[in-house]
Formats: sequence, C-alpha cells, structure tokens
Amino acid sequence: MSHEVPPSVWPLTANGSLARVSVTGRFRCNDAASANTAVLHGVGIGLAPLWQVRNEIDQGVLEILLPDYEPLPVPVHALWHENSALPARTRAFIDLLRGRISSERI
Repeated sequence: MSHEVPPSVWPLTANGSLARVSVTGRFRCNDAASANTAVLHGVGIGLAPLWQVRNEIDQGVLEILLPDYEPLPVPVHALWHENSALPARTRAFIDLLRGRISSERI
C-alpha cells in the first residue's frame, strides 16, 4: 500500500544511502490511516513511520519486513510567536519532545 507520491516508488534510507524501491499493487490510497488499516486487515504490505504502527509491532500484529531500511525522516517543528515570552510549560514540552525524538525511533 502506498500513500506517498509517486505511489509506485518508496524512497527508503539504509546506512545513510537513499534507495528507491518500486512497488506494485492494486490497492492505492492517499492517506496513512487508510493504508495502515488495509495493512492491518491483510490487504498487503505498507510503508509507514514507526510511530504510526509501533503499538501493532509491539503487540505482534505487524512485523517489520526490511529492518535495515527506514522511510525518509519527517521534520518536526515547534513554533511560537517571537514577540511573546515562551511559557515554561511550552519550553518543557519542547525539551521533552526533542529528547524523545532523539532517543527513540519514532
């Protein structure tokens, strides 16, 4: 299953190198929730960030087929208005998020 554009090529990284894997199939969709649900129901294989399917992998419902390959990273941004003071709770959340993202593969 694919929800990426173009849907027939999955860009993956392995050891810092980019690999483009051609995929074929009859089911296509344009959103991650539908693709992940289809994979859970046995329609085929899919490409998803680990954070989207971690629970299912931990429960043994899904398995990683290519453990040496990962989807391209997705940037995460924290934004706030520069003219206002950053509340302590917001700074704490940003620090927590930064620590979690860097320590776990999510």
